[in-house]
Amino acid sequence: SIRGDAIGAGTVDNLSCQLDAPGCDLVEFQRQLTSEEYNVLNLEGVLTTEFAASFAKAFSVYHRKFSVGIKPKFVDIQGFNFQQAILTIDGIKDVNNSENKSNIGTYVSLDLGLGYDLAESFRLGLNITNLIPADFKVGVQTLSFDTGARLGAAYHNSFLTVGVDVDLLENKPVLANPRFGDLKTQYLAVGAELNAFDFAQLRVGAVKNMASGISGTAGNIAYTAGIGLWLGFNIDVAATLSNNTVGGFLQTGFRF
Repeated sequence: SIRGDAIGAGTVDNLSCQLDAPGCDLVEFQRQLTSEEYNVLNLEGVLTTEFAASFAKAFSVYHRKFSVGIKPKFVDIQGFNFQQAILTIDGIKDVNNSENKSNIGTYVSLDLGLGYDLAESFRLGLNITNLIPADFKVGVQTLSFDTGARLGAAYHNSFLTVGVDVDLLENKPVLANPRFGDLKTQYLAVGAELNAFDFAQLRVGAVKNMASGISGTAGNIAYTAGIGLWLGFNIDVAATLSNNTVGGFLQTGFRF
């Protein structure tokens, strides 16, 4: 398999004062607004490209199916970093300058998946990523690819599947800049899928970020809904909604 993941974040530091703030008269407001020391834009991005091979085997344990899968992977990491006062930015060409891009490095690791059928319709699963963690120095900061673990359970029959899964560990953002440290995640998710005669799958769910130290809005529950159709090929459409975010998802594929 080949997989690409991209993550980016941005913030503005050292904001100039507001006129209604104490000590911010018109002279001070104008001085800060025209100074390169204030209103500094910070952007960071990481692109990972993963090359992997997956191996899986099912066994019988206490007359129930126990499945094990392992995925060795090679990961290439490219980075983007930009820091400049908004006052002096000369359009998108400054941000997109090749000097802001870097080749961070590569690493080799393993992912592990375990599944066990507790009963005919109940299944328990565990997914562990980056069994071999990796750290990279980006300037004076550290970019970490730590071990992650997610536990899941599901009830299923021919028409309905209901599942719940939870991250056992907090996941730090894959960004080196400590300004983005509060973007960490630890998700609790529940969902259900109704199978309509293998022609359509209707899905609903909810997810909450339980990580500590995140902003209040980042901890809002997000609700999801989607539909999958078999039209000689698969097409999946989904949407997510919370108090301050809206998202969409589209996927297509073939079965053979």
